[in-house]
Amino acid sequence: AAGVRISGAVTAADLIGWATLVGASTGGVDAEGVLLSADVHAEQLDLFGRSFANSDISVRGKSPHTRISLHGDGIDGDVDVVSSGAEPGGITAQFATMHWPEADPNAQAGSASATDPARIPPLHASIGDMKLGRAHFGRTRIETRPDAQGMRIEEMDTQSPELTMRATGQWSLIDGLESSALDINFSAEDVGKMLNGLGYDSAIAGGQTIARLQGSWSGSPANFALERVVGTLTGEVGEGRFLDVHPGGAGRLFGLANFGAIPRRLTLDFKDLFESGMAFDSIRGSFALDLGNASTTDLKIKAPSAKIMISGRAGISARDYDQEMIVVPHVRSTLPLVGAVAAGPVGVIIGVLAKDMLKKPLDQLSAVHYHVGGSWDKPEIVFVRKEKVAAEAAGE
Repeated sequence: AAGVRISGAVTAADLIGWATLVGASTGGVDAEGVLLSADVHAEQLDLFGRSFANSDISVRGKSPHTRISLHGDGIDGDVDVVSSGAEPGGITAQFATMHWPEADPNAQAGSASATDPARIPPLHASIGDMKLGRAHFGRTRIETRPDAQGMRIEEMDTQSPELTMRATGQWSLIDGLESSALDINFSAEDVGKMLNGLGYDSAIAGGQTIARLQGSWSGSPANFALERVVGTLTGEVGEGRFLDVHPGGAGRLFGLANFGAIPRRLTLDFKDLFESGMAFDSIRGSFALDLGNASTTDLKIKAPSAKIMISGRAGISARDYDQEMIVVPHVRSTLPLVGAVAAGPVGVIIGVLAKDMLKKPLDQLSAVHYHVGGSWDKPEIVFVRKEKVAAEAAGE
């Protein structure tokens, strides 16, 4: 007489499905009656294409309010749902933790089980500690509302010791296919710590950073991956230092090459220059992102001893290079040039390459052209040509 009670265990449960079902209910019992009571254990709790393991789901509903409590591996919090017959309607979520697992690289977006974002009531979410795969975003606030295209993401703000992120966007379902688009602004006091926060081994120390990613991809917002994005990335990094690290670390995404992997003929007799890493004054550039490739025409690294300009493609999926690098020495520096390799995106796609031994008189500067190919772990740096440039070209 009081309503429906459910108990037991299931292999998988769909959180959005439950919230949408409860949110669409018009009640049917008095204010004291229990509309729904459930205690279910799910081996996998599905949320936007990712699953939280070993989750306990508790549902307690009194028309027009229902609370869904979730406790499992990486998830701990409550979701309050107000049925559509009440004002204001929507979903309010408060989580102490929400640690999203890594996305399944084999998952196909836009399947027959695609979620219709237009059916999701307005969402107001607060998360004390949010992670997305290996990326740590810390305190997070999300505000959404349904619209004619699906869901409008009006606000998604995150803050952690490593970075601050602010984003707006859209989640749509058209002809059975999901798609998402976000406009994301990143800022950090230390680009190295920001890379750590995003889940990548850092090969940079220091570097105050601002960056903007505008992109779209197939699937829900949870399907975000740089390999899937079509869009642009722009960024600027302040004074910092490239560290001499193993290429298997940040090279996984950012292509920061180990100086030790560069042919010895390029660094012979200049070991002392790299003992504490290569200093730079600034890094600026933009990238066109296209389904696993990042291309640039204007990446510039300014260092005390040289100006380095990079253009070409970095393969995010293939983890390879096809780039041209031009190195112009600063005439006030008597140090030889040592190149630097750059590529790869998210925070900012940058890297470090090699330098050639150049000691030129002040009036005989040369811009040295290299082709950078091969893999991120073992870049192939090939000398192409030298050309004379005026001192102004070296930033003097």
